[in-house]
Amino acid sequence: MAQNIRVHTIALGPDSDFDVLNNIANRTGTGAVNTVESAADLHKLHEIYYSIIGGAGCGGMVHLNSTSMTQTLTESVVIDSTTREAHFAYSWQASGAEFECVLRDPAGTTYTANSPEVFHFRGSTHAFYRVTRPVGGTWKVALRVKKNPTDQALKITTAALADSDVRSRVTLDRKSLIRGKIGLDLAVLAGNRPVTSGRATAAVTFPTISIRDLLRKHATELEKIRISPAALGRDKGNVGHIRLGIFAARQAALGKDIYLRKTVNLALQDDGKAHDKKAGDGRYSGVLDVKANKIAGNFRIRVEFQGRHSAFGKCRCVHLLPVYVPEA
Repeated sequence: MAQNIRVHTIALGPDSDFDVLNNIANRTGTGAVNTVESAADLHKLHEIYYSIIGGAGCGGMVHLNSTSMTQTLTESVVIDSTTREAHFAYSWQASGAEFECVLRDPAGTTYTANSPEVFHFRGSTHAFYRVTRPVGGTWKVALRVKKNPTDQALKITTAALADSDVRSRVTLDRKSLIRGKIGLDLAVLAGNRPVTSGRATAAVTFPTISIRDLLRKHATELEKIRISPAALGRDKGNVGHIRLGIFAARQAALGKDIYLRKTVNLALQDDGKAHDKKAGDGRYSGVLDVKANKIAGNFRIRVEFQGRHSAFGKCRCVHLLPVYVPEA
């Protein structure tokens, strides 16, 4: 495989071959497999997609959120004043659903799909609005449900990508990972100058129970789930793992997380202390000791930066980072 081709891998459910997918991601420079635990977590596919295209030249991601909505939803999106082009996007899971979207810039001007300043595209489960030379500041994205083909609240993911002079990059300290620690470094630049005024955080989410232990814990319930040979076809997947994915989705519909996922919030500092090498250089760093907490597996890290610059005002950056922590 050519070394300059980055391959993003995604594990759909517990029946995925995590070893192979992690190996492919590691060898091609994307770090680790992105994990979607069950059908109840399908919104993560949309988040992963936006994260990938944001890193592939469509502008950095400045907003990302997944939620449920019944009638209306309004999101705030920070666009810095150097932005040449902004993409406001949203996607949903229920095929046949229809939405009305109105964008409002900081000056109060509204934009719709019919506005001449907007390029609009709508697919079966996603849509986006592209605005050239948007006004800098806080935009409002207002969504209204026009048609809901289900009898439940609609799961929706909203995102915004901005092509601007503000750039950011997250790197993982591989040497720290070998020692059982997740070391993160976020570099934020405005042009060629570091952005030193802001707040950087990392939300580290991970399961606290392994698939092996889940199979043992829920063995009785899993045996009751019937999967016909016709449904499997020629699939040689692990039936127990397939049942576990079905069980996880059913429990999630009841508001229960069988993976017992936990999120730890980590402050990233630019103070020249601990893991940070130099104060005031626009590089925000932090370390989470996973070995001391006796946790392993596929982690999902969301890194955010919110700052303000004297020349271009407020700015925001969002990154998603999959990380695999091997068992000790």
